Amino acid sequence: MKPRLALLLAAAALPAPAMGASVEVHPYGFLMANYAQAWGRANAADVPTQAVSGGVSAASNQNTSLFTARQSRIGLGLSGGKGPWDSDLSGVLEADFFGPRNSGSSSSDALAAAPRLRLAYIQARRGDDVVVFGQDWIKAFAPLNPTSLAHTGTAPLSNSGNLWNRIPQLRWDRAWGLPRAWAINTKLALVRSFTGDETGRTATAGGTTFAVPASLDTAGSGEFSGGPAYQALVELDKTAAGRHFVAGLSGQYLRETFNAALPPPGGASNNQVAGWLVAAHFSLPFHPLFELSGEAFYGHGNQNVNGLGSVYSDLGSVRQSQVRGGWAQAAARARPDLRFDVMAGFEDVDQTGLAVASIYRNEAMALNAIWDASPELALSVELGRIHSYYVAALAGDSENLGFAAQYKFGGKL
Repeated sequence: MKPRLALLLAAAALPAPAMGASVEVHPYGFLMANYAQAWGRANAADVPTQAVSGGVSAASNQNTSLFTARQSRIGLGLSGGKGPWDSDLSGVLEADFFGPRNSGSSSSDALAAAPRLRLAYIQARRGDDVVVFGQDWIKAFAPLNPTSLAHTGTAPLSNSGNLWNRIPQLRWDRAWGLPRAWAINTKLALVRSFTGDETGRTATAGGTTFAVPASLDTAGSGEFSGGPAYQALVELDKTAAGRHFVAGLSGQYLRETFNAALPPPGGASNNQVAGWLVAAHFSLPFHPLFELSGEAFYGHGNQNVNGLGSVYSDLGSVRQSQVRGGWAQAAARARPDLRFDVMAGFEDVDQTGLAVASIYRNEAMALNAIWDASPELALSVELGRIHSYYVAALAGDSENLGFAAQYKFGGKL
């Protein structure tokens, strides 16, 4: 049988979609108003993740005070219709207003709110199997995030042990039921293999020029490799008294290929390198009023998941930085509508190959209180501290205080 004929017969054998099937659209989102006060210079006034080196020459007043609503979010939840093998279709289209951040076209990021695509995926569910295609959170690797209303445009503890991103992907999720409320969850994903190696813009403060990451969506060294990145996760899930205890392991493999458009680091004679990461995560709700969660990771090549790693020339060969880090959060509820979160994390990068004044370790901690004043309104106060270490340069410190009001609609966040 000719291959083309076999494909036509296989397509004809698939179940036809139900005629006239309707798709329901459910708007959701929130208005988010934030106030951020920082003492000591940070890399961003609204959602800081690093402290600038104390050796960077700048104006004497390092404090900032900012009101913003750029972390507001709007989304559409879609449901209805049938996919192949009688699967149930759904999807999400979601955006916020954090778009111009780190873009050369924006002279003042905090004042130039613009839409930014967060999520856009199609999901097909059949029994315990789920297939997701589109831009989603990286759920097949390091899937957890701490809780904060001050850090919604950028996840809490970014660059300090929390690896995360929203990346176009094709993912298969499966829940394997076991006796006595135990289950094993598995996830496999092919992920867009960008790496953040594109050259960013620069900024000058007090006569000192430093790099600023750019929000460019151009082909990078990972995409030049001609294949996706790979992610996989397995976790053990136990339900007890209505609470889910989860512990899991995950991994990522990512290739990078350099060429004339994106050359390798200076001095390197080869043009390809591969990196891998492993991570462990847990969520332990010991009591209805207390939960402990966290992640830890180790490996090479974490630029695509908001890590601090980099590539460099090691005696003429391209290498990726060795990285390690993690975070933990304790959440306690004084009453059903009031919770307190304490979180801390760090990331450490091997200094080999790092240029002078490059960051090699970042530490952050925060304490917040979130009051659900009503089902629609949440109010929060958060106090944080960031300590950043630099190669052959002074460390940096920044303390920040944030207030937030979140007005929710649609029920899905």
